[in-house]
Amino acid sequence: MTNWCAFVLIDAMRLDVLSDAKAAAQIAPNLAQLARSASVHRVIANGQATQFVLPSLFSLSYPLDHGAYNRGMRNRPRSFVEQIQAAGYTTHLVTYANQIGFLGGFDRGFTYSYTYFDYASLLKYLLERRLSYDVSLWRKGEIDLGSIVQVVHDELGRLLKEIDKIERDQRRLPQPRRIRHRNARVVIAAKAELELLKRNPEAVLRKIESLPKGVYWRFLGRENVGAIRLFLARIVPGLAWRIKRVRTRLKWVQVLFSSYNLATLRDVMPSVNALVDEETSANAFLYLHVMDVHDHLIANRLQTLFRLRYLPRWVRARRQGLTRRSFMYDSAIMEVDTLLGRLLQRIRLKSESEPILLITSDHGSSTAHSPRQGQVVGMRTYGEDIEVPMILTGVRNRTITTNKLVDSMGVTATLLDAMGVPPHQSFKGISAFRGGRDFVITESAGSGSADLARKDLYFTVTTRAHKLMTVLKEDELRLLHLYDLGRDPEELNDLIGGEDAGGTIGPMLDALFAERGAVLSERQAKRPKIGNVEKVAL
Repeated sequence: MTNWCAFVLIDAMRLDVLSDAKAAAQIAPNLAQLARSASVHRVIANGQATQFVLPSLFSLSYPLDHGAYNRGMRNRPRSFVEQIQAAGYTTHLVTYANQIGFLGGFDRGFTYSYTYFDYASLLKYLLERRLSYDVSLWRKGEIDLGSIVQVVHDELGRLLKEIDKIERDQRRLPQPRRIRHRNARVVIAAKAELELLKRNPEAVLRKIESLPKGVYWRFLGRENVGAIRLFLARIVPGLAWRIKRVRTRLKWVQVLFSSYNLATLRDVMPSVNALVDEETSANAFLYLHVMDVHDHLIANRLQTLFRLRYLPRWVRARRQGLTRRSFMYDSAIMEVDTLLGRLLQRIRLKSESEPILLITSDHGSSTAHSPRQGQVVGMRTYGEDIEVPMILTGVRNRTITTNKLVDSMGVTATLLDAMGVPPHQSFKGISAFRGGRDFVITESAGSGSADLARKDLYFTVTTRAHKLMTVLKEDELRLLHLYDLGRDPEELNDLIGGEDAGGTIGPMLDALFAERGAVLSERQAKRPKIGNVEKVAL
């Protein structure tokens, strides 16, 4: 028998899924049952998107630390998984999220990795989030040719090499035939692209500039892209972009024209069950990253029809006022809850003692329900975006009683504390067992690349009573919004220009400059005047 510890991250699960016990029992009965034995704790995320938050969860450092999140974990001193492995645990990674794994170094410390990656989407992700921005800086003359070639070698070259390596070395989850064939094609072409990158890097730069990022994989190894091929390559992405604009108004169009959902928890569950059954180590740790809720609008797989069986239960919950979220979102929660209920029961049966189970999320979701219109990425720090639940069970003789706040770094610190694993000296997370925080800072560089020197940097400070949203433009820190969370929990009444705003903002700015002074000082950020603050535009 094995002593098990499991960290299950349900990507984009909002706090309100589990914060009300009666509502949770209708939508997610298995998770609600866990919560009854351990209670649900409110977590304020350190970032509002998976790319931003994961480094905080894994390295217990801020998203903009260590050169920011462009390289995921690769520049971070230590992963919490490395600490767990050093404590004698066999560690398992199970993921079908493209942002986890070798691209960002999140596989550090894992004994075994069970991964599902669509290599074409990995290329698209790297090009969209990083390399297109760097190439644009080169075109504008802000970096020289040698520098941009080095960046492309470091990033694209590394990915192309790792694609071949992962095919040989890592355990892979079952892949649909369509993706299996496409991946095989990418593996072969990646070698040719590597040769091209060595021989003629400027040809690669031209492709990064001219090709739609979603079809780049089709042109791997090609030195020249003809006009006709380029025209044809742009047709489908162009149509997809126009359809996307339509489907923001007509949600049902998503069913026909959404992106292909590469895997679901139902697909990977046989592999997870097998590793739990076959593990013989004295101590084992599982990190499972679940993407179904994040991808709840992707509905063009037959599996989505299975979720219709939850419709009657959802309608009852809706009529009883237990949920304001969409059926697409809640049905994804219901499906995940059903499957996780079986898995967690299996872990209990296979565990020598009561297993330690942590259920949480990285960020929320405004697409499920929001009282406001869509925000730019940097401004998605409202409650629906960054408030997530945490359930921790299997910890004997210890109870979380703090009235302070827990952030993403604190989630992992709490897990290590529960396991009796000492933290690394670089970790900034504060365990909920040890008091938590008086304030939480949520930060990012907005969408795309995290260029700390050039881009706007967004900082939101949350206390139990208030939330302050700011943006750093060049060296000017602008005050954007202020909310009283007690009187205005939906954050609809902006107090930033009110007579009493200054008295509230002052201590929050003190906290921001004390905690994130190193990042702010790099831009020589000036503390804003906080008298009778006027609203400022982005």
